[in-house]
Amino acid sequence: MVKPGGRLAYITCSVLPPENLDQTHAFITRHPEFSIVPWQDVWQAAALSAAPPRSADGSDKTLLMTPRTFGADGFYVALLQRR
Repeated sequence: MVKPGGRLAYITCSVLPPENLDQTHAFITRHPEFSIVPWQDVWQAAALSAAPPRSADGSDKTLLMTPRTFGADGFYVALLQRR
């Protein structure tokens, strides 16, 4: 139920690929009208004063935060936009 041009945020409190990137790719496979919006673009568009953090997995499309890299619980963020 996302209108064309609308966005869907997929967020988990997990660092496990089967719960994160694998699910994101499975969703896009089932719904090719969606694509990943690079999270750094959204961060910069929000004009946040802090520089965007580096994703723990090195991705420039999704954000993975781990206890080791962020000193907090693990989180994963994928922003998806419907064409």
